[in-house]
Amino acid sequence: MADHEAIRKALAAGPTPGPWTAEPVPSGHRFGGSTHQVIALVEDGSDTRSLAFTGGEESRANAELIAACNPQAITALLADYDRLAAEVEARWRPIETAPKDNKARLVWCPVDKNIFTASWYEDDWMFFGGSGYLREPPTHWMPLPPPPSAESAIRESAPDLESLETGEGDAR
Repeated sequence: MADHEAIRKALAAGPTPGPWTAEPVPSGHRFGGSTHQVIALVEDGSDTRSLAFTGGEESRANAELIAACNPQAITALLADYDRLAAEVEARWRPIETAPKDNKARLVWCPVDKNIFTASWYEDDWMFFGGSGYLREPPTHWMPLPPPPSAESAIRESAPDLESLETGEGDAR
């Protein structure tokens, strides 16, 4: 799991804003003695920052990754993460509010730091796929998500027809 606070702190320090690009070092230019490196170049008067690289494919890939992870992109990803985390958090409910009707639910057990599929059985929570009762009482619950639609299940399990026609697909 990413260290979101460290990333937020680094962004708050004011790094060079994006967008950034990755460009090979022009021929005839040398930076230091290494043949494999990524060098940050800030072009005055331009909104685009370039990352120069020397060496082979690995250096190019490193420069492209660093360029793609510019502050604007990371800020947008953190905003998406925060929104999705809030949506998930909003779905978890205190265990005291869970219906005790034998239907399957997701439950959170903090000591195990685990999510189980469980249902209320007689006088306790029983989990599925194990030996029975939970080792500890769950503290939160949420309903199971809906199953995939029949159309999406078929689409995801069917081979790609175009790739089969070209002979490049999964022949299942």
